[in-house]
Amino acid sequence: METSKQNIIPVFFTFNNNYAFPAQVAIYSLLKYADKQYFYKLYILQDSLTIENQSRLLKIIKSFTNHASLEFINVGDFHQNSDWKHIKNKCHFSKEIFNKLIADIVFPQYDRIICSDVDVVFKGDISKSFYVNQDADYLVEGIRNVFKSAEKLWKNSNYTPTEKAILLKGIGAGYLILNIKQLRMGKGKEMRAYYKENLENLTLPEQDVINICCYPNIGYLPHSYMVSADWYSIKITRDIFFNDLNFNVESLFIESLKNPVQLHYAGYNKPWNSFFGKKWFEWFQEVNDAGLTGDYLQKLPCYLFQRRKQYNLLRFIGKMNKKFTKLCGK
Repeated sequence: METSKQNIIPVFFTFNNNYAFPAQVAIYSLLKYADKQYFYKLYILQDSLTIENQSRLLKIIKSFTNHASLEFINVGDFHQNSDWKHIKNKCHFSKEIFNKLIADIVFPQYDRIICSDVDVVFKGDISKSFYVNQDADYLVEGIRNVFKSAEKLWKNSNYTPTEKAILLKGIGAGYLILNIKQLRMGKGKEMRAYYKENLENLTLPEQDVINICCYPNIGYLPHSYMVSADWYSIKITRDIFFNDLNFNVESLFIESLKNPVQLHYAGYNKPWNSFFGKKWFEWFQEVNDAGLTGDYLQKLPCYLFQRRKQYNLLRFIGKMNKKFTKLCGK
């Protein structure tokens, strides 16, 4: 396929070896549903992926070479200054999330680029999202938070009242379109500086930085481009959404649940380590379709062991926190 600048859609991912298998599933499903009139240049920003995992990821692309390519970019030098060890709220994140803040440096050849997490599975075409706001001057585009319950995420944080208000209107970082041409004019550098200056305050690290630094130049995409699997457990009534939304949020939200482009498995419970959770079967369908069922079954004992260790640690931290709170209250 002849490719020109006009029909190329660049996409990057960033993850470590622990997410290499989920990344195979995510990339396979993305290309399976992608509109074939475009050529998808995929990039993985990393500094530690094994040769074996790189080979497995390249193997996924072989079925789609007419309209896709994959390149690995080592960004280890950037991590020397990322100060990951100083972030208090590491939660289930890894240092690779910092790579979302360096796209303006890493990709000088592009004006815009898509960034997606890999704890996802795609069920529809992503190409339209790339062009929704292409003529606007937004620094970044994503899926807006619409739930009142999000207030508790930052309630006890050290952000200023203004920053908290911005975050409540913010976008999720699981699927982004970055206007790196605009970010190169100074905002990219500003984001990295804010990240370093506020390491101990960050709640959802890269997401908070992007929203606070790019506001108000943030564009909103349809919610179908990042549908959380947890949303299928929600009882949908108007009072769960923010009151100031000037669109029919209920109907649009229901439509996104019916026709998701990306299913996002946020949080600790992932489809590869939690059987029969919400939308588990949709993820496993793509595993099977990609010919990865055997690999998955081989890795499954390791995933389950890691999850058990993680939950034992979480329970321990929870118990110690309760004891500490009780002692401080005396």
